Amino acid sequence: MVTYILRRLGYGVITLLLIALVTFLLIFSAGDPALMLLPPGENSPQMIAQVRETFGFDQPLYVQFGKFLLAALHGDFGYSIRYGTPAFALVLSRLPATIELAAGALIVACLVAIPLGMLAARRRDTAIDRTLTAVSGVGLAVPTFWLGSMLIFFFSVKLQILPSSGFQTWSAAIMPILTLAALPAAVIFRYTRSSMIDNGGKDYLLMARAKGISSRRVLWIHLFKNCLITIITAIALQFGVLIGGAVVTESVFAWPGIGQLAVNSVIARDIPVVMATVLVGSTLYLVMNLVVDVLYALVDPAVRYGN
Repeated sequence: MVTYILRRLGYGVITLLLIALVTFLLIFSAGDPALMLLPPGENSPQMIAQVRETFGFDQPLYVQFGKFLLAALHGDFGYSIRYGTPAFALVLSRLPATIELAAGALIVACLVAIPLGMLAARRRDTAIDRTLTAVSGVGLAVPTFWLGSMLIFFFSVKLQILPSSGFQTWSAAIMPILTLAALPAAVIFRYTRSSMIDNGGKDYLLMARAKGISSRRVLWIHLFKNCLITIITAIALQFGVLIGGAVVTESVFAWPGIGQLAVNSVIARDIPVVMATVLVGSTLYLVMNLVVDVLYALVDPAVRYGN
């Protein structure tokens, strides 16, 4: 297990390097960074040359990327052009709000989707199953920004019972969490339902029932336990969706997380903050995947990792 974790950490480092390289190249492919940093009307040749020299844009790309990596290893992504503070510290200050939103959405999605997926599987091909499956299809199809806007319209504008923005109170988190949880809940529901149906007719369940084991024990101890690998996989896949969806959700509800920070930084051409946001988000996703892989071995002793 230790060898496996170390190997996965090595793969994670390589992945982060590739992500950093691609993001770095995309920023430069969008145009001259010096022109991006200068306000309109102040892009004289002298000003452009001065900005290039100040930020090192006059050096070859491989030199700039190497210096960026060396500085990033020490947590130095440079200073935010918009806020004037260290970019990495700025991203870390916004990270708790995003984690709060993503964790709340994931908890809500699991609490809703897993029981309903089990119910739909046990009531297969009934009206309950068809209704829940149709609702999950809506959850898959509805755009995040549209759902968030509709929630604001009904609960903030019409009913005036929930705030439309901010995060100081628990009530302000309800609509952002529900908006962000819609898509993961639909996916987890479908994975749970399919896994329960696929495993429902296995021989070990028939044997358990023949031994006189209660239906509840067969459901939770035997069937559900053997479906956990699939459910955990679904949850892990949705973590990336939550991080990506947070960009839209935080923008709709003015939630002060790294998603909203990323959007504002792209608009303001704040390159240090964009790089820091991308790498921090990627690191979170890779760590989540590693945790899930370790959980596989804990949930199912049959899972073994080679050297």
